[in-house]
Amino acid sequence: MVNIDINELQELDDNGIPIIKACLVASLFFHKGYEYKKRKAIRDCFNEYMDLCDKHIHWVFGAAKDRRKEVILEDFIPSTFLVADSFDENNSWEFTWSGGEHWKAASEYKISAFANQKQISDHRNSLDFLTIHFPLLFFKDKEVGFPSLLERWAEKLNADYGYGGIGIATSNDYGHAQKFENIVYSLSKRFPGLEVNQPSNHSLAMELHKAHSNINEGIKGGSWITILSNRWVDKLGGITELEKSLKKPLSLHSYNGGVLLLSGNRPEVGDVNLDIDTPNYKKVAKILKPIRLNFHPAIHGGLFNDDVPVLDAERMTKWLNRFDDT
Repeated sequence: MVNIDINELQELDDNGIPIIKACLVASLFFHKGYEYKKRKAIRDCFNEYMDLCDKHIHWVFGAAKDRRKEVILEDFIPSTFLVADSFDENNSWEFTWSGGEHWKAASEYKISAFANQKQISDHRNSLDFLTIHFPLLFFKDKEVGFPSLLERWAEKLNADYGYGGIGIATSNDYGHAQKFENIVYSLSKRFPGLEVNQPSNHSLAMELHKAHSNINEGIKGGSWITILSNRWVDKLGGITELEKSLKKPLSLHSYNGGVLLLSGNRPEVGDVNLDIDTPNYKKVAKILKPIRLNFHPAIHGGLFNDDVPVLDAERMTKWLNRFDDT
């Protein structure tokens, strides 16, 4: 039985390009990303991220055929286009800035965001998202911590929901990433604390209740850091009841618009093969169970893995419940 150091977790493709890495991962979900105040908040988050990580960012996606950051036009820089007078709310927007020696590489340095156009956003009350990656030990010698950064950003964005912990970074090339979906599934089975992060799929999952009566309105689940807006806190009985449900080392941190639920001083990963548990994540899962999704669509297509298991709808839904006692 192999003992894998999560700090060294990495999978390479046949060309030696990292296509899977473990890193700190977080996603924040919010409404009305077309609005100026939300775009300005994203601009501020982007600028702060680049202040921390700029020298490690080499690639920009969706901006030009040449993906090198050095050749990107000013119009594609989020701090410029998001607050431009010419911005059209009737267009969706997105960006991805990433590290790595190759543009296909999975990177522990990454910031990406997406927001729907005004018409779709208002009609569906859809969820937009911001996702960030950091190396596992990035905040070890920093004045700012990962939880405090997410709390500030959640307040800026008036986030509906979010999470952060140790997760799986995959190739920036979707087609390339699909070839290794079975590895992601295997890792998610062995290490229950690893966050499987596909924010576009998760935002869709949290909207399905509007069209399907058998699917509840809910969130994906909890992690080391869980962000809940006041509406989710109310569904859990209110702040007082939520505080009563906490058992050490869980802690609750309130901010204007919501709370940050922290499951201890450090994230858990666990290891099924070595019988290493995730007791704090199980406590969080129990608290959040009334507002967790009861169904999640597939995040893997299985196009290159017909004969091996991937995170289809059935397995993804089981993954949501992985911390529940059986």
